[in-house]
Amino acid sequence: MQTITTASCPTSRTLALDARDNRTYWVQKLSDGKCWMLTNLAYAGGGSNTYNDVKTITNGNGLANTFTLARYYAPVGANITTSPTAPSTSTTGTGQYGHLYNWCAAMGAQTSTSACANATTPAPTTSISICPAGWRLPTGGSSGEYVALNTSVNGGSTLNDAGLRSTWLMQRAGMWYDDFSSAGDSGTYWSSTQVTPDAADQMYYSSGSGFGVTYFFKNSGNAVRCVAV
Repeated sequence: MQTITTASCPTSRTLALDARDNRTYWVQKLSDGKCWMLTNLAYAGGGSNTYNDVKTITNGNGLANTFTLARYYAPVGANITTSPTAPSTSTTGTGQYGHLYNWCAAMGAQTSTSACANATTPAPTTSISICPAGWRLPTGGSSGEYVALNTSVNGGSTLNDAGLRSTWLMQRAGMWYDDFSSAGDSGTYWSSTQVTPDAADQMYYSSGSGFGVTYFFKNSGNAVRCVAV
C-alpha cells in the first residue's frame, strides 16, 4: 500500500498489503477520482517501520473511553486478513469489520495536539494519521470527501447505502462507546476534520437515520478508511 499513489492507483479492485503488518486490503480509484481503501483498517500498532509509519496504540476493549490515549477496539466480526488471504468482498454491510479507533488513534497518536485532548489547540496535522505512509484520513464537512464519495457511488442518497455497499464495500461495523453497539445496523467512519473540543466529523449510515456527515465524540470508536495522497 505504501507505494500506491492517487496517480498510480488501479481503477479496478486490487489487493494491497500494508507493509507494517502484512494485512490485506482492497484498494481502487473510484469515480470521485480518489484512491480508496475498500476494506476497514485493522492495524493494531507496531510492525515493520520501513516507511516510518509505525504507530503505538493499545487495545481498549473493556476499558473506559479516553481522549488522551490512542486505542483500538476489536469487535466480534473483525475478521482480519493477512497475506495471502484476500479480504471480504461482501456487499451486505457485514463480513469484515476491522478495528474501531478513537480519534487519538485515528489521527496517528498525535499526543501533543488536540487530536488526543478535549481541546481544539494546538491543532493536529491532518496529513498524519493511523493510515499507511502515503495515505490519510478523508475530510469531513458538507463539502468533504465523504459527501463527494456518496454523490459519486451512491447517487447522493441519504436514505440508503446500496451504492456504498456495492462499490465502496461499506461495512456496518457499528461503534464503540463504553462498549460495542449497532454492529450490522450502522457504519461510522472517522474524518480528519475537528469540529469542537470534544468532537470530530464522522461519516455514518444507519438503517434508522440514513447517510450523513456529522460530528461525534473523539473518545468514541469508529472505523477507518484511508485515501491515497
